[in-house]
Amino acid sequence: MNKELIKKYSEVVIKKGINLYKGQCVNINTGYEDYDFAIKLAETAYECGAKYVYISVISNKLTKTRIDNSKEEFLNYLPNFYTGKINEMLAQGGDVNGRSAE
Repeated sequence: MNKELIKKYSEVVIKKGINLYKGQCVNINTGYEDYDFAIKLAETAYECGAKYVYISVISNKLTKTRIDNSKEEFLNYLPNFYTGKINEMLAQGGDVNGRSAE
C-alpha cells in the first residue's frame, strides 16, 4: 500500500472509526505484521489531539502456545497491570478496542 493511501486510511480510522476527540487516550492492539500501520495510527491520533496512545503488540503464536500448554484454570488470568491499564484509560475518557467509558 502506498504512503498516501495509508495516511488516508489512518485518518478514516481515527477520525471516523473511533471518532477521536481532543484529550482522549487510545489503545491500539496489533500484530507484528501490522506494527508499522499501528505507528501511523498513533501518529494520526496525536495529530488529532490524542492525550496518550498505547500500542499493544499481540503474538498469535504466543496466544496459541498459552492455550495449548497452560492449565485450564490459568486461561482466564489477566495480570493486574493489564486490567489496570485498561481501567485507567477508560477513566481518562479513552477508547479501548472500540469501548469507551461514555
